[in-house]
Amino acid sequence: MPIRIGWMMVRMSNESRSRDSIQEVIALITIGEVEVLIRRQMRGKQSKDIVLDENTELRDMGLSSLQIAEVVFSLEEEHEVEFDPARSADAKTLGDLIRVGNEAIAGRGAVTEGQAGGWA
Repeated sequence: MPIRIGWMMVRMSNESRSRDSIQEVIALITIGEVEVLIRRQMRGKQSKDIVLDENTELRDMGLSSLQIAEVVFSLEEEHEVEFDPARSADAKTLGDLIRVGNEAIAGRGAVTEGQAGGWA
């Protein structure tokens, strides 16, 4: 079962749920990572003083739908995962987008766990 610790998720074995049985560490998507990608898409057109957080609305950032798609594609490539397309399209805030991505990452682990037969 995945356990979230700050910016990472730690999967532990079925046999023992102790800290000594850590099997794998998976980096989750962070607001900082998304902020870098958004600022890259804006190509300096956005003030560096603008604060981007989980509540920032995607439509209010001045990004085109193509630029938002590029952010999603970059995250998918970096984390070797595919976001749910419908849920990505429905994301209204940066927090929504990050949740969709992190759920895809967690889901990737669940598929791996199920295939391996050694994960719960």
